[in-house]
Amino acid sequence: TPFRYGTSFFDRETALRFEAHHPANRPDRWRAYVDGLTREYGRRGVAGIVDQHALECGGGVSLFFVGVGDDDRVVAGVRCHGPLEDAEAVAALGEMAGSPELEDHRAEIEAALPYGVIEIKGAWRETNGHGRTSLFDAHVRCAALALEWLNAEVMIATVADRLQPQMESLGSIMMGTQPAPFPNEHYRTVLTRMRRARYNALADEAKIRLLREDAEQLHRPAPRTRTTGWRPVLLDVRQRADRQILANLRADPGIDELDLALHQREELELLLPAPDAELLDEPTVHVYYPWRGVVVHMLGPRGFAAVRLDRNRHRITAEEQRRLRRQRVGVVGLSAGLSAAATIALEGLCGELRLADFDDIDLSNLNRLPASVLDVGTNKSVFAARRVAEIDPYLPVHIVPGGLSSETADEFVAGLDVLVEECDDLALKVRVREVARRQRVAVVMETSDRGMLDVERFDLEPERPVLHGLLGDVHASSLASLSVADKVPYVLAIVDPPNISARTGASLAEVGHTLSTWPQLGSDVTLGGATVAAAVRRIGLGDDLPSGRTRVDLDRILSSLQSPARPPAIEEASHDDSAEPATTWSSVPADPLLAVAHAAAMAPSCGNGQPWRFDLTVRELAIELDASRGCGTMDVSARASYVGIGAALFNARVAAAAVQRLGSVTLFPEGVVSDVVATLELSEGSDDELAALYGPMLERCSNRRHGVPAPLDLAVVASLSRAASCEGATLHLATGQEQIAEWAELLAASERIRFLTPALLTETIRELRWPGQEARTGVDLATLEFSKSEAAALELMRRPDVMELLEQWDAGDALGDYLERAVLSSSAIAVLTVASASPASYVTGGMGLERVWIEAQRAGLGVHAIAPTFLYAVQQCDFEALGGARWAEALQGLSGRFRTMLGLGDSTVGILVLRLSHAPAPGIRSFRLPLSRVVRRRGIRSP
Repeated sequence: TPFRYGTSFFDRETALRFEAHHPANRPDRWRAYVDGLTREYGRRGVAGIVDQHALECGGGVSLFFVGVGDDDRVVAGVRCHGPLEDAEAVAALGEMAGSPELEDHRAEIEAALPYGVIEIKGAWRETNGHGRTSLFDAHVRCAALALEWLNAEVMIATVADRLQPQMESLGSIMMGTQPAPFPNEHYRTVLTRMRRARYNALADEAKIRLLREDAEQLHRPAPRTRTTGWRPVLLDVRQRADRQILANLRADPGIDELDLALHQREELELLLPAPDAELLDEPTVHVYYPWRGVVVHMLGPRGFAAVRLDRNRHRITAEEQRRLRRQRVGVVGLSAGLSAAATIALEGLCGELRLADFDDIDLSNLNRLPASVLDVGTNKSVFAARRVAEIDPYLPVHIVPGGLSSETADEFVAGLDVLVEECDDLALKVRVREVARRQRVAVVMETSDRGMLDVERFDLEPERPVLHGLLGDVHASSLASLSVADKVPYVLAIVDPPNISARTGASLAEVGHTLSTWPQLGSDVTLGGATVAAAVRRIGLGDDLPSGRTRVDLDRILSSLQSPARPPAIEEASHDDSAEPATTWSSVPADPLLAVAHAAAMAPSCGNGQPWRFDLTVRELAIELDASRGCGTMDVSARASYVGIGAALFNARVAAAAVQRLGSVTLFPEGVVSDVVATLELSEGSDDELAALYGPMLERCSNRRHGVPAPLDLAVVASLSRAASCEGATLHLATGQEQIAEWAELLAASERIRFLTPALLTETIRELRWPGQEARTGVDLATLEFSKSEAAALELMRRPDVMELLEQWDAGDALGDYLERAVLSSSAIAVLTVASASPASYVTGGMGLERVWIEAQRAGLGVHAIAPTFLYAVQQCDFEALGGARWAEALQGLSGRFRTMLGLGDSTVGILVLRLSHAPAPGIRSFRLPLSRVVRRRGIRSP
């Protein structure tokens, strides 16, 4: 049966009990070992070879033995490293650097590595009545026991040359023939090797009997003791030493094993965006929690952080999370401070956490600490470190279980970015601030009464008085000698008596009479942890957080509860309270000439802006550009408006043919600098083909409902192509699902940029008409046919601050999802183009657009017009005007892709994209402005 950590043997020769531990399992014993080693080596004048700071964490130590006397005091010790991976890890080779046989030693060790090599280091004994020889024998027997414990075949150690004969009596032989000067010229050090297989043959029989007695005792079950451990042990099975430690833990019936790696890996694979192969291939880790008696198999540090902190995004972006991981935070006082420390760890707000508190958990702490009766008696810093380790075993945590003093405050604060101060000692409160100010470290405090948060930005204001100068020119040294009564005025100055809660104020008057100390509630302490963490996050991200105080007073907040206003549902139809009715499809005037103007007014336009004015006489309908109702930035050089006017002109021609008043059309009769875009002569002509479109034209509408993809009839395709060509435009159709999917991606990307560009977002929101708003112009939300989830999302999309953050994060891929889903439900995507970007060509294209739309709807198809953000940009300056410096290049790239997908020539331009679908009829149609607002009649009576 393998040995188990925590077991021990009694050595008859020294009357000491030798305990075997891992540093993480008994950090108190490990601390005593390191302190004793440093002290005894210092007495010998060789303290320089001990790196106490590096030893304190116990890294690389697989096992250590300490000799404990009757008074439970550690008086001797030795440690073991390994099994080692390579010769470079053998510290003894560095010590033997002065030996001419160094390379021979290296070669011998490398040859033994496959069989398992351990190194024994740091043997020491306290200078007392214990015999030197007997203690040395016990240490060597510990080395022999370590060979079995760690399943290794060879032990390596360096000893003084005078001890070599004694080593040989214990089965260890010298490697080579020459000693080396180490640690200085006054010492002669030899390299010695013990082979597990040869121990019985080489050692004295008496030593072998003692070794057997030791082993028998170590094989006994370890006594159930309360571990002082707080640091998890991270075991990488790629390392031989870690594999052996894991094997020993698994053999211990008192250790449980929990395998969470597979489940966590499944969570990792589901993350968005999909993690890269390097992250997915990261080796897993076994984490041993000594205080829990459990080994947990989990993801490695990068994968673990990716999954654990995924729900932080985008409240904290991935880049911000990496930035926060470079922050170092210290917490002094772990009663109220425990909530802050745990919340800081939960959010991943630091890459190093330091904790200090001298006090143990009492039963009276359980009203506000998330501890249990099983934790009573545990040091608060130990408990806090355990809690943090169970949240994130990869977060480096350092503790000071003895608490801070004036002497140790400097070392604790050194290198911190933020100090959270929650201690009760008034002098220490001032002292840590004096240190933080000198070292330019921000200090945050929360008082657990009315949510008072206190921030002192010594990192930005190194001359700032401590505690905002509330205590006057007082120093920590002068406060330390004051009596409790004399400290009361200073305490009251800190807590700000006029602003503390009435219950706290009354309770303070009872302290020492009916109360043993001041009261604190769990909810207040928990809230304090949240506000402190929020402050630490803002400091770490460089957000604005000045020195000062604020209060998050829950009682006051809860006293101001109000019923939320219920916004009108988007599904509710918009209404118009104006006395003048809007123009609709059913309100056709009886006068034939007004009917022509009515038909023109029913044309589609960008954002339903209706960028036209009509001048109507008995002989002519003139259509003018009204730039005030264009669609803003997207209407580059009024090109979108010209398309709408072209559609209006086509409708007027259809109506004129129906009433037999069709005449000739002239585009830009006064030149392109004039607002008069087109004139339609109202003579006595007609056109049966156009007249036949009058009824369908009045029925034409936008249909944004999702459809069921189905093939288009070839006859329908032919009629649509002919409709475009009749008006001088060209129709491009995409009908395959792969092609439609490509269009869906392109259009969604364009829509994302539209919402992330502030000017375009403002204009988009401005053209929407919400329930209760006048809907004669713009797009009535009810016509968008949004689902409830899409409608709810639009509430967020209309907020510039939300879109600004998405733009900063280069995120917002979901902003085009609603359009992508709609496009994917289509049977075809139709794009109309014309030969050039002249104003007349856009007018011609608008006529072709309207004719295709009417024909598509006659064929039973739903038509949804889509204008990609880049559609009307032609020159570089156009893209810059649309997207600014941030998005101009991206829009130009989308435009290039658009043109490539259509196979367009250099001068050809797009008019509009139509989504054709087999979909149910729309639930509502758009309104138009009253004719009186857009038609100027000359010589024609009003109806």
